[in-house]
Amino acid sequence: MAQIKTSKGLLPYKSHLLYFGTKRMNKVVMLENLRLLAAYLDKIDLNWGPAFGSLIGIVRNDDFQPWKPLFDIYILKEDEERFKDVLWLMMDDGFQLVRHERRGLYVLMRCEEYIKVFVLHKISSDVRHTGGSDFIHEKYLQNTVKWDFKGIPLNVPADVDEYLTFQYGADWTTPKQTVTYSNGLMARLSHWTITFLQDSLPDSLYYYWLLHHRQTDFRKFKARCQKAGIPLPANVQLASLKPRKYKKVLTVGVYDLLHKGHVELYRRAKGHAVVHNALGAALAEDDPAQHHRQQKQGGHGHGVDAAQVFDADEDPQQDQPADDQAPYPRPGGPDAVGGQRAVVDHNGGPAHQLQDVQQRKQQAALLAKAHFDRFHGAFFGPAADQAGKKQHGAADD
Repeated sequence: MAQIKTSKGLLPYKSHLLYFGTKRMNKVVMLENLRLLAAYLDKIDLNWGPAFGSLIGIVRNDDFQPWKPLFDIYILKEDEERFKDVLWLMMDDGFQLVRHERRGLYVLMRCEEYIKVFVLHKISSDVRHTGGSDFIHEKYLQNTVKWDFKGIPLNVPADVDEYLTFQYGADWTTPKQTVTYSNGLMARLSHWTITFLQDSLPDSLYYYWLLHHRQTDFRKFKARCQKAGIPLPANVQLASLKPRKYKKVLTVGVYDLLHKGHVELYRRAKGHAVVHNALGAALAEDDPAQHHRQQKQGGHGHGVDAAQVFDADEDPQQDQPADDQAPYPRPGGPDAVGGQRAVVDHNGGPAHQLQDVQQRKQQAALLAKAHFDRFHGAFFGPAADQAGKKQHGAADD
C-alpha cells in the first residue's frame, strides 16, 4: 500500500501500473465525474482547467475527444498541497487515487473512468512544465475565462485560439488522433516494465533519467518559442528535474524564534514576580513604619520622616539645607544642653532617634538587596547556564 503525505496525515492508496490500450471513455460517467471534481476544486478556489487534448475537444467540438481514454486537467504546483487535502473528501464520493508520480502527476478513478491531473512547475517567471513532454506559458494559466461545458464552468485561456495554435499548429481545428494505443501483449509488458522501473528508482537516479529524456522536449519548445517571436531567456533550465542534493543543516524558523522569545519572556516575568514577592516579604519584616506603629501603640512614637522634621522647624517650603539628615537650628530659639538647641520631632522625640530610623532603613535596604541577589541567582542562574549549554551544544553540532 502506497502513501502520500498531506497536512491531514498520510493518505493510503493502491498504486496501479496503468495501461489503457484501446479503452474508450464512457462520456456519461465522465461528465458526472467532471461535475463532482469541479464542485470540489472550485470550493477551495483552485486554479485548474482542462489541458492539452481534452481542451481541444471542449473548444473545438464541445465534447470529449472520441478516441481519448481519459480526461486531462492541470493544477499549479503552489496549489498541490490543497489538492491533496481535498482528496480525503473526494474519496467519500467514490474517487480513488490509483497512481502518483514524483514528477507531478496524479491519476484519479471513479466508476472505471480516469482523470489525469498534471502539476505544473515553474521553470521561469513565465513558463511552466508538466514534468513530461509538455510546456505552457504562464499567461495562458493566469489570464483565463469561464467556458460553459455542458453546464460545468471550466477555466480556459482567454487567448485560447492563440494558445492552441502555438501548441498544436494552425490546423488544430481539424480533428486528428495524434496518440495511438496498442492492446498487444508485448506493448503492455513493455509499458508496465518501464513504469515499474521508474517507480523503483531512487530520487537521484530518477531525476537524472527524467532530465535526460526531457531535454529533447525542452529544445523543441524553445525552438517553437523562437519561431513564434517569444524567445526564452538563455538561462532558463529544467531546474525542477535536476537530481536532488540534500544536506542536513540545523535551521530555526521564524515561528520557533517567536515561540522561544515568548517562553523566555514568560520565564523572566515569572522570576521577577517571585523576587518581587520575596522582596516585599523581606521589607515587611524590617519595615521601620511597622516599628513606628508598634512604638506608637506603646504610648510614644519615635518614627520621624523628612516632612515631619521640616514642619517641626516651621519651614513649609522644605528648602533648608540638611546636615546629617537634621535641619539647622532655628536662630533665637530656646537652648537645650550646653547652649545648643535640641532638634525635636512633632511628638517631642529627640534627634538621636532620627538617626536610629535612618540606620534601620539602611539595614532594611541591605537585607532586601541580599534577598534579591539570592532569588535572582536561584531563578536566572540555572536558566542562563542551561541556555548557554544548549547554545554550546548547537555550535558543536
